[in-house]
Amino acid sequence: MPDGLRDDPTPEEFEEWLPAARVLQVLSSIGRQTAVTEILRRASVGRTWGAGGLSYKRDGKTAQMECAAIPSDWWAGVNYIKSELAAFWRTGGVTFHIRVDRTSYAEERVFEYFGVRFEPTSIYEIPGARQPGEEPTALPPPVPNRRPPGRRAAPHWVECKAHIEAHIERGELRASRQKDIETAMAEWLEERHLPSAEATIRRHAKPIWEAQQRGS
Repeated sequence: MPDGLRDDPTPEEFEEWLPAARVLQVLSSIGRQTAVTEILRRASVGRTWGAGGLSYKRDGKTAQMECAAIPSDWWAGVNYIKSELAAFWRTGGVTFHIRVDRTSYAEERVFEYFGVRFEPTSIYEIPGARQPGEEPTALPPPVPNRRPPGRRAAPHWVECKAHIEAHIERGELRASRQKDIETAMAEWLEERHLPSAEATIRRHAKPIWEAQQRGS
């Protein structure tokens, strides 16, 4: 069992927890960067807790949990996932790459959380937090988005694209054609029971493929 692991919240409790984007609204008076730093610091030492849907590999198969707590010590290294951390406060999706030591070898396991929420009492006790019922004077500034003006993508597409881009950056997905990216996206969506038309997948895969071509 990982260090810093607490019991998973019940579905009823989880519904009362604060979505990641809402947390930044509650802490808007102290500034976005200060809020992010303080949340991650507290989460890494068990002073606040996050949980969300979880997808991971077990015995070669994808396993899923509807609501799973995030071990506190995993937050300590979350800053290295820069491409996904930027989108986290908008989508609530984040991936942890955890080293697991075996008797004769070590392996890396990937845990993907989505729809992450934070236990509210531990957020409201942060100095400067707006208490329940108080409306924030301003929303946190939006995360820069490379999408052109127009209709915004659904949250799961933002998370899917961040996941694919991170895998390409780490060399875990070596796409020699756009179809490879489309296949990886389709698999990610299928694992999460998020059906999508081939044309829609192709539209979202195209800018990733074109960016890879420009960078090669």
